[in-house]
Amino acid sequence: MRPEIGPRVLILAKVWPSEPCLEHGGVGWEGTILSRHGESASVQLRFATPDGRRFAPVRLSMDVLRPFTELVSLADTISDSDSD
Repeated sequence: MRPEIGPRVLILAKVWPSEPCLEHGGVGWEGTILSRHGESASVQLRFATPDGRRFAPVRLSMDVLRPFTELVSLADTISDSDSD
């Protein structure tokens, strides 16, 4: 399922592999789609930088965005693989 404009989305951590993801157990960062442009979207990250500044919106491929409701499924998959 593709996320629509407005709802919260999860930006997969693989987008910025050199940045440690401290949100949602390292699965990804939380954001909101501001607009869509074909197969990409302008996304506002929800949380600020450590010094309190907001990040500027970023344009990302829809392939790296997941509806925020999928977070539970992703977390369950990771915890299941950890227990093997």
